[in-house]
Amino acid sequence: MNDILITVVTVCYNAVTSLENTIRSVLGQSYSNIEYIVIDGGSNDGTKEVIERYAKHLSYWVSEPDSGIYDAMNKAIAKASGDWIVFMNAGDFFVNQDVVSNVIPHLNDSVSVFHGNIVKVYNHHKEKGCQLGKEKIDLVDFFYGTIDHQAAFIRRTLFEEYGYYDTSYQLAADWLFFMKVIGIHREPHKYVNMDIAYFQMDGKSTKYSGKYEQERTAALRAECGIYYDYLKELSEYRLSSLITRLLRLRIFLRGTGVLKLLKSIISTKIK
Repeated sequence: MNDILITVVTVCYNAVTSLENTIRSVLGQSYSNIEYIVIDGGSNDGTKEVIERYAKHLSYWVSEPDSGIYDAMNKAIAKASGDWIVFMNAGDFFVNQDVVSNVIPHLNDSVSVFHGNIVKVYNHHKEKGCQLGKEKIDLVDFFYGTIDHQAAFIRRTLFEEYGYYDTSYQLAADWLFFMKVIGIHREPHKYVNMDIAYFQMDGKSTKYSGKYEQERTAALRAECGIYYDYLKELSEYRLSSLITRLLRLRIFLRGTGVLKLLKSIISTKIK
């Protein structure tokens, strides 16, 4: 399956301290049929010089002003020729050298978006995360979750069919794209419990979560119209229903003595 061309995109701006790790992660993949595109927003901190050191290994790169992260990502999409695109921005990197090789068998004609897990990197610890890690996703799921673009392989033709990222959104355009493509248009996706990328928890969307939520709400209202309130209630019901089922399960297990037995087994193993 080496005939599948994967386009990896890195967009960056003043990322001299983090970009090289990302580049080395991509170039170090064991899968060889990779097209690598780097879009820099006209950095002035030495980022451009880092890119120039690796220029001969890149399929395309540019360093020029842009209007934000999604404008840069759209520039990369326009230059991409791969069958699938994955966005690995400065500071993010694949969890190991075999990630793309391990993903390739899952990329077939019955899938439009493949996604796995991200590993969130904080100052002093790491935490695996996947907001929508399940086999079936619908519109309601996007009221409280999303697919992380660092862990998603997107069929390139989806951008031709449904449009590029909406640059009127500063933080939530990637969420909006997935919401439209999977939530509304029901394009087939596939989730596998596989760690794809490390994600530095210092990005714009993590710093401005309030604005991110505002953009999501505005987009959902625009897309769902008069059905927004109903769908929102349904999403909240799903969450409360899940919590209720978990509590009931805990009470049931406590009544059967299973919890006590499990605690005993765990305690014995620790000793």
